[in-house]
Amino acid sequence: MIEFDSVSKYFHGEAAVSDLTLNIREGQFTVLIGTSGSGKSTTLKMINRLVEHDEGRIRFAGEEIRSFDPKVLRRRMGYAIQSIGLFPHWTVAQNIATVPELLKWPKARVAERIDELLELLGLDAAQFRDRYPHQLSGGQQQRVGVARALAADPEVLLMDEPFGALDPVTRATLQQEMIRIHQLLGRTIVLVTHDIDEALTLADNIVLMDGGKVIQQGTPLELLTNPANDFVRDFFGRSELGVRLLSLRHVADSIRADERLEGEPIRADMTLREALSLFIDRQCEQLPVVDARNQPCGVLHFSDLLAIPPADPADVPAGQLSLSGTGAFNAGGHFQRGCGGDWRGAGNSGHTPGRRGVSFVGGDHYRRRANLSAGGRISRGGAGDGIRARAGDHRAGDLRPAADFTRYAGGYWGRA
Repeated sequence: MIEFDSVSKYFHGEAAVSDLTLNIREGQFTVLIGTSGSGKSTTLKMINRLVEHDEGRIRFAGEEIRSFDPKVLRRRMGYAIQSIGLFPHWTVAQNIATVPELLKWPKARVAERIDELLELLGLDAAQFRDRYPHQLSGGQQQRVGVARALAADPEVLLMDEPFGALDPVTRATLQQEMIRIHQLLGRTIVLVTHDIDEALTLADNIVLMDGGKVIQQGTPLELLTNPANDFVRDFFGRSELGVRLLSLRHVADSIRADERLEGEPIRADMTLREALSLFIDRQCEQLPVVDARNQPCGVLHFSDLLAIPPADPADVPAGQLSLSGTGAFNAGGHFQRGCGGDWRGAGNSGHTPGRRGVSFVGGDHYRRRANLSAGGRISRGGAGDGIRARAGDHRAGDLRPAADFTRYAGGYWGRA
């Protein structure tokens, strides 16, 4: 989708980016992170030619970006920045309509798109359409900025520290909004941040930069657990690794689904790190959990919070084999969904070499990243695929992770 091939950029004779080679895949959420002056913002701005590169090649959709008229290129890429840049004397609707009107969209289509994006970003169209930027909170302004960046349905969304000026609560809410939007729209997103937790929360792929070079890139789990050198290890914090790993897992991963508890609930899609903060703030040992439909789906215990499954399948104790971020075998051999129902296993869940049997008797889909083949083997599917099983499809003992299968962040199984 976007390829950097030996790209360099100089300012006043100094290299801001040096011999950069990078490939950003279509549909991927890539986060550029690094020290101050590492070249991450310059790298982002070279993608839409706000900054022109001096050496090397940058390709977009297979074409060298200098073959595009800059205006045409930028209209294919949404752009959201920290300062938002809304036109102060224009209404919310007028701000969002900027690029569609430049593209001569019909008025009816523009109006429909404005309302669609406001609703997508959690703003009631009837209430906010005719407001001016000064009548909005900082979080609402940022939502409008993202809506404007998405207005012309761009192939790529570029974001330069878009949430940096927001308070922590609003920032966390908008991060979850971006995750939801990425899942719904499947757009390629490239985001620059200096915030490690934001990178871990949002990214499919993290690119760590320093001195204008890529030091390491990979999934959040790879950078945390397999750092390339001491710089990477120190950047992510040697002493904070356990807490950082909590950012990669969600409440649904660790709840006790058969329990219920009165009180103010937390969301199942909240990260365990956010839940840890709530345990400390509320000074309690248990928290009730609700699913996306606001229905009770279990209880999170403080004592379970740090029980992160090991990365090596061989290290999983009997009765604790987690096949997905929202389910696990319990001691009785049942495979339970964390929220929205459960699947029951009739096979044994003990840890015996080469055999972790289960008979699926309910449910028709599970989580993405891996699926069950007709023979009941775990196999990796394409992005967005689910683990699929229907009543009677699999017999006890069929489900066996083979030697070349590995566990992903959140407990996913798939072929390496």
